[in-house]
Amino acid sequence: MNLKDVFGDSGQIKLIQFMLKTKGNLMNLSEIARRTSLANSTVSRLIDNLIKLGIIKEIKVGNLMRVVYIVENHPLTQLLLDFQSKLDSLNKNRE
Repeated sequence: MNLKDVFGDSGQIKLIQFMLKTKGNLMNLSEIARRTSLANSTVSRLIDNLIKLGIIKEIKVGNLMRVVYIVENHPLTQLLLDFQSKLDSLNKNRE
């Protein structure tokens, strides 16, 4: 796996960052699209990529609604959370 698999494009980076910040929450794709300012179709496509990587799990509610959450104990998620924590520390040290 390479970085492109995870950080494919700026939309994917925005989505990953949002999912890390809202870990522990179940969210439907429309809510994610609204809160990230990404198109619904973009969120759906990017979520599918992250499901394949194993860092996002999906629960289908009825026939149409998809609810997702980040898998906090996945090794890749742990690396991303650690990386985000280190970035946050760097930002605090600059203030």
